[in-house]
Amino acid sequence: MSGTKPCLYCGSEIAIGATVCSVCKNYQSKWRNGVVFAGGAVGLITLLVSGLAFTVDRLSLAYKNLIWQDRINVLRLVKAGGYLELAVANIGDGPIFISEIVITSQHGERSLTPILKMVNPNDILPETIGYARSGTFLLNETGIPPPELLSIVNKQSLNSTDDDPRGTFGSAVCIIRMYLIENGSELTVLKQAHEAASKKIVSEAATGRVGYFSTHSKKRIEEEVALTGVFQRLDQTECKAKPKH
Repeated sequence: MSGTKPCLYCGSEIAIGATVCSVCKNYQSKWRNGVVFAGGAVGLITLLVSGLAFTVDRLSLAYKNLIWQDRINVLRLVKAGGYLELAVANIGDGPIFISEIVITSQHGERSLTPILKMVNPNDILPETIGYARSGTFLLNETGIPPPELLSIVNKQSLNSTDDDPRGTFGSAVCIIRMYLIENGSELTVLKQAHEAASKKIVSEAATGRVGYFSTHSKKRIEEEVALTGVFQRLDQTECKAKPKH
């Protein structure tokens, strides 16, 4: 057929001056088809690379979440009345916000102290609140607090006459619990210092809970610490034991 030519790709008759086959849509110049193919290949590769990058990112995040740890280590804790000395190490993978510490004694005392401090990974929070007061630790044969002592301390009465008419222990505000980490160095030294007296320090078990928030998981976490509460009479004039009659 005059004025026509066969398509280079599908053989269909097309106009002799046609640059694109009307049947198979291929360019009649091979280099142009190569450009189109290369463009399509580049687009496909770009799509595959983007998908791979997204998958790797998701897998990396999933792995990070899987191995992520929020952890603290309570290095030091001393709590006596309104005084608190605390050292907490952040041994986890991200920043944490320490909100409070709650201490609960075996026989009913409960205290909450706000902390409200941010601690970065591998950092230590040293926190001191209030001031320490000197006192004398109570001793007896068993180390167990007698019921009358617990009654006085737990009531926290300002009137020693009502709670302790004999003046055996002094007023309630004069006797406090000093909380120390169980089996910690301070408690060990304290016990050893009184062994020679053949008496034991009056104490009871207690639990400390340090509450903190993870900036990664957005969850609240608690670290429990075993404590011992030792009873102490403050060295104040009004706290001196009254003589028995």
